[in-house]
Amino acid sequence: MTLKKRNRIIFFSKEDGAAGPNLHKAEELLKTINLEGEFGIQDIMEFYHVKQYFDSELYLLSWTQDDITFFKKAVEQTWVVVKKYMLGINNENIIDNLNKVNYSYVQSFWELIDQFAIYKKINKNTFSLVLSKFHRNIYNILSSTNIVKYFNLEIKDFLLQYSEAAELLISSIEEKHRSAHELYFPKSLSLPDKELIISNYLDSPEANLNYVRLVVSSRDTPEFKLSPKVRLKAKKKSEELNNQILEKGHTWSEGLRIAIAKDQEEPIKIRREANNLEISYSETYLNNQTGSIPLFNVFANLFHYTDQQGLIKLVSLDSELDVLEKTLMKSKNEYLIGSSFIRKNFQSQMQLLIFNRYLKSKDTSIEQLIETYIDDLLRNHFQIINFRFNFPSNDSSYLEKIRILAPEFEFMLRQYKIFVEEGEIDFDLLELQSNAVRFSEVRSLHNKKYIYIKDDKMLRLKYQFFSDQSMLHYVEPHKSKYRNLYKLLTKEDVFLEQFKSYQIDIINNLVEEGYLCITDSGLVKINKQVFIFLLGELFKNEVLSYWNYPGHIRDVIDEMINKDLVFVQNTLFTKQEQQYLNFYLNKKEFTNGLDLRNKYLHGTNSPSEDSQKQDYYLLLKLLILSLLKIKDDLVSYKYHKY
Repeated sequence: MTLKKRNRIIFFSKEDGAAGPNLHKAEELLKTINLEGEFGIQDIMEFYHVKQYFDSELYLLSWTQDDITFFKKAVEQTWVVVKKYMLGINNENIIDNLNKVNYSYVQSFWELIDQFAIYKKINKNTFSLVLSKFHRNIYNILSSTNIVKYFNLEIKDFLLQYSEAAELLISSIEEKHRSAHELYFPKSLSLPDKELIISNYLDSPEANLNYVRLVVSSRDTPEFKLSPKVRLKAKKKSEELNNQILEKGHTWSEGLRIAIAKDQEEPIKIRREANNLEISYSETYLNNQTGSIPLFNVFANLFHYTDQQGLIKLVSLDSELDVLEKTLMKSKNEYLIGSSFIRKNFQSQMQLLIFNRYLKSKDTSIEQLIETYIDDLLRNHFQIINFRFNFPSNDSSYLEKIRILAPEFEFMLRQYKIFVEEGEIDFDLLELQSNAVRFSEVRSLHNKKYIYIKDDKMLRLKYQFFSDQSMLHYVEPHKSKYRNLYKLLTKEDVFLEQFKSYQIDIINNLVEEGYLCITDSGLVKINKQVFIFLLGELFKNEVLSYWNYPGHIRDVIDEMINKDLVFVQNTLFTKQEQQYLNFYLNKKEFTNGLDLRNKYLHGTNSPSEDSQKQDYYLLLKLLILSLLKIKDDLVSYKYHKY
């Protein structure tokens, strides 16, 4: 007889926090099961999920080696039962089995149909009936390349008339998946077939704005290519659906006011009221910044274009996305634009404009400041004597300024690139390099500059200590007072007994690995303080700037490198900064990029002078950010020649 109804065991992933509770249930199941009994499809699927925990070598810390040996043997015995049952599925009973499979086990059912090649027992008419009767299973079926190949034409015919086929197709090709399952489509589904599916979907009243936006941001590939006509239809549909939301939905506004105060002593004052932010900067402070270098450093020290590690703060970071923004559909070819990114970059543009107004009141300008800064810092202080940079004339239009400044900006980076490679700027060599510069190709003077996570263990630890989704921080009586485990343990005294049973296994595992410790009184404390601090830095910024940390912290980073937990790159810009620059200047990496460089080069820019003015100051900001990165590289190399 089948096992009684209960909350069944489900394997989600090796890294998922549900392992503890599910392994407790697996322990009870394996100790009490009678393998001589009869089992239904639900029991078979549960056995398979238990096996996946053991295949992943996930065990309870309370188990002894004898316990593990006993449970492994029991799992092997249940696997015999699973194989026998699955091999009994055929053309006559597959529909009956599908009727009884719980939704949580559907993916596993088709995995086993694939693994044991049971699909070969199913005739084409029956499979077409399965698609018709269980159309929601198509996602799981498309996860199997073998099943898709075997029922090529049947799946194609189904997709051509399935109302949600476009969403499957779009999400598979364009959506930035968090799922581990790749979808395979029948080879008989041609490019015209795919375009027809998309076009019909755009005509449908059921079209979802999220998917339509993915079509708009899609990139042509050999497997997916849309005509300009369909792309235009998608753009118009996106605007139509967006307008409907604005008309019917709820909206909110955020205000930002930036000023320079004559009678303010503090360098900066910040005042928040509801959704409004007011920032005022001290004119006295600005007046005291004498010389081009201190005045230019206002962008870093007062406006915070870069942080203490020399990293550009304006980039889009996963840690700054809220839960809703993380769950929204995104194209894999799209630069992530969350509310924090929009706010930071709008604020930085306003800072630039108001600073330029301040400079003009002193009979100078941003452009003149940059020119003097290049002279004082690069040519005079660091003796890069022949460094060239030419600004457009003041009486040029914004269109003319951009068309001069864009190539000058690129030429500046090319000069620094060759300076790093050759030790000097060789213009004869530069003349032979006519290709556009890639930001990833501009090297740092340091052999060891930026540090990135390499090992999956680091990703797990980063999630457990710093993610607000890990739920390890939800402990009585503090509940959700803190956003992550690190904050909880550094702000409060927490005893092991305060954690729930599903949390204790993870906490004990972190103790066993040496990242936490338990005091004699039962308090849970953070061990390896510097390591966990760096983990937090990686969670926040996704990168470490090696030479901007003191020596004792660099020693720990070196240990991480030696243990192969992280890897090193020696570029001028971090990966995130390269993406930020690519987003604004071209469409090499992102389909939603502003393409500043190319649209002015090819004359596809807006004719609006206001738009051209905005683009010009945006280009100035990117130039300023790049100069701050060059300064950071030169200064850190001067004091740490490595």
